[in-house]
Amino acid sequence: MHNPAGDLRRLCDALELEWHLTGLACDVRAVQQLQQALRQGGWKVTVAVHGGKQIIVVWPGFHNHAYGIAVDIGSTTIAMHLCDLASGKVLATAGTMNPQIRFGEDLMSRVSYVMMHPGSERDLTAAVRRAINALAAEVAKQAGIGMTDILEATLSAIRSCTTCCSASVRSSWAGTLRPGDGRGDHAMGERA
Repeated sequence: MHNPAGDLRRLCDALELEWHLTGLACDVRAVQQLQQALRQGGWKVTVAVHGGKQIIVVWPGFHNHAYGIAVDIGSTTIAMHLCDLASGKVLATAGTMNPQIRFGEDLMSRVSYVMMHPGSERDLTAAVRRAINALAAEVAKQAGIGMTDILEATLSAIRSCTTCCSASVRSSWAGTLRPGDGRGDHAMGERA
């Protein structure tokens, strides 16, 4: 109670102590996930740090692997690559025709369709989401990875220099959080 630092401050302190990562910024979505992830993980979390500068994802508990999904939604096709964030290795690749083609063959035709059919943007979005979900199941199967791990993957482009590391943040009787002991046994390294 004498040190009222928030969860994010204590996580940053733990990452500095255990991984020598300093001056970290944090994506707003990661901040929104943090409190729940800490509690679900028993005050232990795994984070993805982009470029050694920004926390982009927080997962509850320690994870030995972190995966990312790169998705290219083109006007005619959707491509997906499943990557190991620690090594940068592409584990599986899949693609499909963009199902939005039934609303128009090119982008401008689809814009016109939405303008002439109010509310149809939900149909276009739903079609792409179904295709992405099907591709995620396909790359998971190719890589022999469970869908739970795929669902935890970030649906954003994979960028170089992402560090995945685990940190332990524990609660004391007074309700404050402090960094755990050790250097985190579940480090995933850094890709240059």
